[in-house]
Amino acid sequence: MERALEAAEAGAAHHCPLVVDLRGVEFMDSSGLRTLVAASLRAGRRGTHVALRNVGPELGRLLEITGLRDQFGLTAAGTDGLAQPAAAPPSA
Repeated sequence: MERALEAAEAGAAHHCPLVVDLRGVEFMDSSGLRTLVAASLRAGRRGTHVALRNVGPELGRLLEITGLRDQFGLTAAGTDGLAQPAAAPPSA
């Protein structure tokens, strides 16, 4: 996942959000969370953010428990996550 995110970042325009579709992802361990947080930090340095799409209840709960939910723009699973851009997360 880390290499895929880095490749997507390299091809993204400077201020475009990086959209990660998590459809079908039911489990993520600490290395997956770390990869998403690192991508979010890199995106912040580019003046943008990481938007997570199709976040299922399991991952939504994990993001809530770890305090990371507000770091990403989110859409729930079962919605057309690419139809509307997620709001940028609050600035720190």
